[in-house]
Formats: sequence, C-alpha cells, structure tokens
Amino acid sequence: MSALFHSLRSLLLLLVPTALFAQTTWYGMTAAGGTSGTGTIYSITESNTFTKRLDFFRFDGGSSKAEVVKASNGKYYGVTEFGGTNGVGVLYSYDPGANTYAVLVNFSTSTSGAGAIGARPYRGLLLAANGRLYGTCTQGGINNVGTLFEFNIGTGVLTKRADFDLSTAAAGKGSTPRCRLMQASNALVYGVTQLGGVNGRGTLFQFNTSTNAFTKRHDFAALPSLTGGQPFGGLAQAANGLLYGTTQIGGVNGGGVIYSFNTSTNTYTSVYDFTQATGRFPLAEPVLAPNGLLYGTTSAGGASNIGVIYSYDPVTDSYLDRHGQQSLLPVAGRQQRALVRHHQSRRDQQWWGRLFLQYLHQCLFGGVQPGCRRLLRLMGGPH
Repeated sequence: MSALFHSLRSLLLLLVPTALFAQTTWYGMTAAGGTSGTGTIYSITESNTFTKRLDFFRFDGGSSKAEVVKASNGKYYGVTEFGGTNGVGVLYSYDPGANTYAVLVNFSTSTSGAGAIGARPYRGLLLAANGRLYGTCTQGGINNVGTLFEFNIGTGVLTKRADFDLSTAAAGKGSTPRCRLMQASNALVYGVTQLGGVNGRGTLFQFNTSTNAFTKRHDFAALPSLTGGQPFGGLAQAANGLLYGTTQIGGVNGGGVIYSFNTSTNTYTSVYDFTQATGRFPLAEPVLAPNGLLYGTTSAGGASNIGVIYSYDPVTDSYLDRHGQQSLLPVAGRQQRALVRHHQSRRDQQWWGRLFLQYLHQCLFGGVQPGCRRLLRLMGGPH
C-alpha cells in the first residue's frame, strides 16, 4: 500500500465529517469510541489540533453514521441512529461556542398517533433554502418502513411530512430510505428509497418544501434489472442540470449502475454499468467537483476486490483515468474509459465511501486545507 494512500487514509479519518467551510475549525462525529463507546463529537483545526468536544451517551443518542450541518444560528445539527429515550435515535444540536449538546427530538418506533414520526435516521440532515432541516428515517412511521420529516429550528418542532410504505401499487412511495436528501436548482428536494415501489427495488422521489407535496418520480426495475436497483446513496446535481446517483445492484454486470435523472422531463437513464475489474456495489452518492467531474467510491471490485475510487464525466459520458492504468471497457454497446483512482486497502461498505467524499468536498469547496493540494493533484482537479 503506497505512502500516498496511507497519508490520505490518515487525513480522512480525522477530517471526514462536514466542514465549516472557509474557516479553520471543523466539527464531526465518530460512530464508536469515547467514554461510553457510542461515539464522540470532535473538532480539528487546520493546524492539526484535535479536540474531543463531547462523549455520546446511550440515552442522549449515539452511534451516528450521519453528517452534521451548520445552521445560521451557529449551531450544528445532526441525528443519531441509536440511543435516546426510545433507543432509536435523536435529532440534536451542538453549540461549539458553549460546547453544549441538546437533544431536540427523540425518534420513536410508534406506528400510530402523533408519536409515529420515524425511527433510526441513517443519514444527515439537509438544510434547505427555507432555513428548515429535512431528513428521513429508515424505520417507524405508520407503516414502520420510514418517514420523511421537517424540523423547524426556530420553533423546535419536528413535523412528519410523509410515510413511506411497502405498497406495490403505482402510488407506492417506497421504503427504507438510507440516502441523504438534496435540494436541486429547481428548489425541489430529491431522494431515493432502497426498497419498495412497484418492483420492490426502490424509488426516486421529490418533495416540495413550499407545498409539502411528496411525489414519486421513478420505480427502480425488478431483478434482473439492466438499469439498476436498490439505491443506497443519494443524488448529486451536475453542471448540465441532471441529477446523478448510483444503485447498489443491477445493471449489465449485476454490480450496480450510475444513472442520471432529468428533473424537467422526469426521465431516468442508466449511463454506466459497474464491473468487477473497475469497482462494483457502490454504497455512497457521488459528489460534484468544480472541474465538472463526479467522484465516488464502490464497496467491492477492483484489483483487491475491496472497492475503488472513481470519477465520471457527465459531459463526455466517460470515466477518466488519472491515477492508474487506463482500460477501455465495453459498456452497453459502447466503449467507455474506466477510471480507478486508487484501490482501497480494506472493506469499507458505505463508510469509507462517505468518508472520502466528505473530505474531498472540503478540499474542493473549503479552500486549501492540509493535504488538499496533494489530493487534488492526484485527482487532476484544481490545486
């Protein structure tokens, strides 16, 4: 394993969660460790001063696998998958100035009444243009397969906006969302569910924060699906206005696909089939860099069969190899150039993918951070 990769891995473990862009102190969470073994909140400065800020305790939430987001009031907001009064997660705020943590919502497994708000939120919150936070739960709600919720920072009130379901009818919303929501340039919020829908392999949906209208836009195909199924990660919007995401399975080779979604025509298109040789089974959403490329990871495949880092060019519909051997692969009847950034040294599942992408995002949008020039030179981006 190269010295460069050791360097990147060390940086990622420290700098992974959401950054306070253009400032010198970053905040994040761990899913384990700390006094109670259920994780911590920490900060790290650009001069590499690491400080543990707070220990999670099971009754106050813990084992968070989500990002944190900073609101205009200077506080960070996040969710935990476990812990809290009901043991199924909390929504919390953290004030870095006062170093204080507050549980704002205890999620619940209740399937009836006002308490059926959802349980076990998996990914972080979206701070929408209206100043409110939006997220999803993987369980709970009326049908016990997840919810979409809104949190009003000013009033401290959480409102359930949609119940996911297991219906295979045309109106079925899908179930078990594990993605982070995103807000597109049309001001609508988009996300995916891992399961459910007409074919039981997930859905792509939109949510209007002005009207609170939930609309399913696509049902992922049943297996064997040549267009992909069971999306795990969320979506990213490219410069061409299209949304891009990945599926965990399906495609020509069965290892998942990269797909695009046109929000104007509501058209879904599979644009790339993952392979064993160049990575498969992606579990994290791609991220858009200023150079126009989408960067992402897979959880398997590649030289060591433990995942790769890749990029996709939406303009040329191709992979670009910037660090490793180029190879031409026949994909859906056309030749594509495959990019494998660097083979990973251990199985990551969705964790390593998200860790790398979050740090990359900080480098690309947060100015020059420690180690960023080296990373960006490796990736062929701005430096």
